[in-house]
Amino acid sequence: MVNCIRLLSLQLVLLSVRGWAACFPADSIQPSAPVSGSVARSEINVRINYTSRAVFSGREFGVREWMSTPSITYYAKSGFYADLSGYYFSQSQPHYELTALSAGYLGIISSRVTVSGELGRTILSQKNQQNLLPYSGNMSVSYTISPLFAANADYYLMFGNATAHRSRLSVSAFIYKKIAGSALGLKRISCVPAITTVFGTETSVYNLYQPAITTTTALTAATTAAERRLLRIQQRLLAKRNGTTTATETTTDRFGLMALDLTLPVRATFTGFRLGLTNHLVKPVKVYPDEELPTNLLYYADLSLTFIIR
Repeated sequence: MVNCIRLLSLQLVLLSVRGWAACFPADSIQPSAPVSGSVARSEINVRINYTSRAVFSGREFGVREWMSTPSITYYAKSGFYADLSGYYFSQSQPHYELTALSAGYLGIISSRVTVSGELGRTILSQKNQQNLLPYSGNMSVSYTISPLFAANADYYLMFGNATAHRSRLSVSAFIYKKIAGSALGLKRISCVPAITTVFGTETSVYNLYQPAITTTTALTAATTAAERRLLRIQQRLLAKRNGTTTATETTTDRFGLMALDLTLPVRATFTGFRLGLTNHLVKPVKVYPDEELPTNLLYYADLSLTFIIR
């Protein structure tokens, strides 16, 4: 009985982690859906997501814009999956900024340990824009501490014309209630609060957010602090690609704590579909002392609707 509870705990926590990962777009392009080992047969998830504020590793660059992420994911019974996602931003030009392709594996190792791995590829909608970080790889490990608590660690490598790194450490608790005999087809309600520390290089925000700033734009011509920061990030990536070491400002890419993220996801699972609401409270942290970054608390919410096709 204890082992059954632990397995259910693992499945619920990995489901929750993958769910809020998708709600934190800078940290993951992995889909949120069933857990490997918990799916009796193959299935397809069709998901539409709305995020009230586009925040990337604790950074929103002073641009208050919402984003939408439609996706479709195929899950095989074996644990392998493939995902196709799009990213639409309210203020970016063009609004539809990129398409993300990914494939990976989710596996339960034991009653306490779950692992996942993924390779991803992003394609920018503007063909004349240089994709500096088109590829990504991810490894993740989840550990069930008790029937109510779990810990998760993952690492991302973004690469292509340059490289960037990101890692997350989190602790989550979860509560759920099964619903029987609902006239609306409601099967379960779950709540999985989590606190996450996000580490990485500032250039890692370019993984999914790549505004069209040309390399010929001078820092003095940037009209806002956000534009200057984005330009510096782009210059840093270009300097890495070209092996430039003369401009210290554009080549420094320190790895450190980027943000603290407190999440409260609530999900209602119905017959054939799932509704989700995730609240985020994010504390940005400067990677290096002179990073041009406001450190006030950021709040945003994420709404999702997922159709499950079996």
